[in-house]
Amino acid sequence: MQRLATARLSGLGLSKYAARTTNSLAVVVLVRRASDLSRARHMRSPPTPTTSTEPPSRIPKTLDGTHLNSAADNAARETIAAAQPSDEPGSQTGKEEILYERSPSWWIKWVWVLIGMDIIWSGNFAEFIWNRWTRQVSDKKGQGPNDDVEWKPRPMWQRAGLTLLVLAGGTGIALALLLAQARTITRIIRLPRASNQVRVETARNWHGKGRVVDPADITARNGRDDTELIIKLPHSRGEFLLGLDGAYVRGTTGDASQVRSVLAPPF
Repeated sequence: MQRLATARLSGLGLSKYAARTTNSLAVVVLVRRASDLSRARHMRSPPTPTTSTEPPSRIPKTLDGTHLNSAADNAARETIAAAQPSDEPGSQTGKEEILYERSPSWWIKWVWVLIGMDIIWSGNFAEFIWNRWTRQVSDKKGQGPNDDVEWKPRPMWQRAGLTLLVLAGGTGIALALLLAQARTITRIIRLPRASNQVRVETARNWHGKGRVVDPADITARNGRDDTELIIKLPHSRGEFLLGLDGAYVRGTTGDASQVRSVLAPPF
């Protein structure tokens, strides 16, 4: 009886322990299921602005036909405006054809250096004539051969006349150099917009500057030899020198006769 009672008590204890274990396991399973459900709901829900780490994407706006046509029209107008040359006759815009080009002589290139040397030489020579052109005074009575000779300036009219002559010569040389520079043609360019006009540039002009004339109004005649042409431009005084030796006509070069034959059509 005692053993039976003990066995019943032990059985009751084991059953209570098993019941407690079963209840705890059920609670753990329920907690895990609840956590899994909450996690699944959280993953399905869209990300909020505070939790999202991806940068926002921009949706491009669709352009309708009106916007496309206006943009194309503006681009076409800008292209046409940039391609059109300027209305000024001496403009460099567009394509210009170089009909004639020749490098001037060395003394034309260094004309200002030569003029400066001419001014220095003329000024020094004029000063020497005015202040140091003297004559010897005639011997006085009782003057020995070893005595110093006395010198006096020449009369004023002599010194002034020679001084003016030297200054006039120096001025004439300077003017002749400037005139030769202004009358030596270095480039003849056909303008892009008005094909019936050319720009004649001399050694004194900057590139892109010169006289704009009609080739039909230009007259030419032979120079001192076959290597020169004398050009007469309309509305200009005097004549201009056009050298043929070493000249480039439409990008080609040759002897004077070849250059003359190629250059004849523009005139």
